[in-house]
Amino acid sequence: MKYFIADTHFYHEAVLEFSQRPFKDIEEMNTQLIKNWNSVVRSPKDEVYILGDFVYKGSGEQAIKF
Repeated sequence: MKYFIADTHFYHEAVLEFSQRPFKDIEEMNTQLIKNWNSVVRSPKDEVYILGDFVYKGSGEQAIKF
């Protein structure tokens, strides 16, 4: 299966307010995004194309908990 995603904004605290995301803090958002991802992307053969704005700060390594 092929999936396309954009604008996860891991570790981007300001996105909570300007995108009106319903989370109390960035850790809650990151955890829920990972849970949502894992509930859909299930096979090692799945392909995920990240179209932009994956992580706001850092290298992205801290977000790789999938």
